[in-house]
Amino acid sequence: MAGAWVADGQLKFREDVVDGLENAPDGLAGLLIGRNFSKLVVRVGPGPHKGARGMDKDLHEKLIGWRRYLHAHPELTLHEVATSAFVQARLTEMDIKFEAGIGGHGVVATLSRGSSNRAVGLRADMDALPITETTGLGHASTNPGVMHACGHDGHTTSLLGAVALLKDDPNWAGTVHFVFQPAEEGGGGAKSMLSDGLFERFPMERIFGYHNWPGLEAGTVMVHNGTSMA
Repeated sequence: MAGAWVADGQLKFREDVVDGLENAPDGLAGLLIGRNFSKLVVRVGPGPHKGARGMDKDLHEKLIGWRRYLHAHPELTLHEVATSAFVQARLTEMDIKFEAGIGGHGVVATLSRGSSNRAVGLRADMDALPITETTGLGHASTNPGVMHACGHDGHTTSLLGAVALLKDDPNWAGTVHFVFQPAEEGGGGAKSMLSDGLFERFPMERIFGYHNWPGLEAGTVMVHNGTSMA
């Protein structure tokens, strides 16, 4: 297992447990590409990039509100009409160009900066599960028998947050496609988006996604070799 942290805006790794990193390209993506590892744990600590603690307070509170709204209004696989509309409305507010109706209720937003021709994708799923919520929370599901029990409300919100952060960050160049995927819970949403020409219409070298993990310490990212939840 390898530990890592962010200091002075750079991703740093524990040298006592990671071998050969001196030859790796800069950044986490460079570490992962073409390298074998059993598990990598990244703990984001104090520094310029320190998660919600370093985020603009207004954006932080806005994201909390968006997540709670989505949690209170879950929609099942293949029925993400209002969720897709919510995503489109937030993108419109941020003046971000997007295309909707991709592979069903899918949405793809695009940000480009500088002269680089490099492009990547960031992906989040939007659908909920046929589960009755009994949490009693103030933002509990208002849709009987449907709940965001898998955390896709958080995934969708975090991708909208990534749009907001990258929109205002001048320290990058290239293109980022933000893929809001419908029908992940057994509905074939990824295949539908691919069949609808996702990669042809939005060329990207790689696409990245993640899944929340409630048992993992807050501020921690974990990756490992092979498939996970797929």
